[in-house]
Amino acid sequence: MPFSAVGVALTVAGTAAALVAARAKRPFAYGAAKTAASAGFVVVALASVGRAHGGLPSTLVLAGLVTAAVSDVALAFPGRKGLVAGMGGFALAHALAGSGFAIRAGFGWLGWGIALGAIGGAAVRRWLRERAKGALGVAAGAYACVALAMATAACGAGAATHAWQLGAGAALVVGSDLAVAAERFFGRGIRAKAVGLPAYYAGQLLVAFGIAAL
Repeated sequence: MPFSAVGVALTVAGTAAALVAARAKRPFAYGAAKTAASAGFVVVALASVGRAHGGLPSTLVLAGLVTAAVSDVALAFPGRKGLVAGMGGFALAHALAGSGFAIRAGFGWLGWGIALGAIGGAAVRRWLRERAKGALGVAAGAYACVALAMATAACGAGAATHAWQLGAGAALVVGSDLAVAAERFFGRGIRAKAVGLPAYYAGQLLVAFGIAAL
């Protein structure tokens, strides 16, 4: 079985197991399943880097995916500490991947990334104004800025390389962030996970496959 196929299988199985564990309210099993699912897209990314053109863009996106995998484990822990650790880690992951995308996309996309990031950050902060106050609200808004700028750069990189997986994958990952917010700040629980987890892991798999075009 090809290396990337093993990664896909691991991510699919881990995602399904995580949903079952979440529904059964088994936090340890949930964290273990998410670890397996995240390891899967890292495996795919490593296989894709071997087919990439080489250089800084693919290395940065790979570093972003590895950082996201570690951060996803932190996010599995309940409560404010897990949320803050996961949010900080994912902000770094988005910044790393976004930098790689931006290099390949070119500076023409920079203005769009900044503008959409600022608009999205303000919108998220307003959405969470009654649920995330003070420093947490500011952090959520800043995180949204980084995430949307990354997704914009991914669309630019996808256009430059004709790799639709990059933009589509980044969009799914950012969409999954909204599901996490709905779960943590609005108590949506398993309903949010049922949408967010498959979207997140599908998105990361698409990005991982797209690295080959960078």
